[in-house]
Amino acid sequence: MDEAKLTSDQNKKVEALLNKFSKCISLSDNDVGKTSTLSHSIKLTRDTAIKQPIRRINGELAEEVETQLQQFSDDGIIRPSSTFEEHYNNLHDVLACLSQHGLKIKPQKCHLFRTAVKFLGYE
Repeated sequence: MDEAKLTSDQNKKVEALLNKFSKCISLSDNDVGKTSTLSHSIKLTRDTAIKQPIRRINGELAEEVETQLQQFSDDGIIRPSSTFEEHYNNLHDVLACLSQHGLKIKPQKCHLFRTAVKFLGYE
């Protein structure tokens, strides 16, 4: 949260929230959490990584991505927030859900209370 522009009171409130849900925060690469909520398997044709360069999405695929993003928004998976309180409440809900299902977040990958973040190299 170093780059987030929060007041001292807001920082204290977020710190208290993160302490409340500290079991949801991974402490190492091996601390991944475990859930019995669901299970799945992914059948692979081979076990080696396929490396491909990053490419722009073509028109047809871009429409599919937009459709899926809209569906995520409609389902409440993506929740935009324009105020600290909205973001705080959304974060609380996410952490509560993770806690309920025994899942964890990796702090290095979390960018909280930012007005913009980089995604695939773009801001």
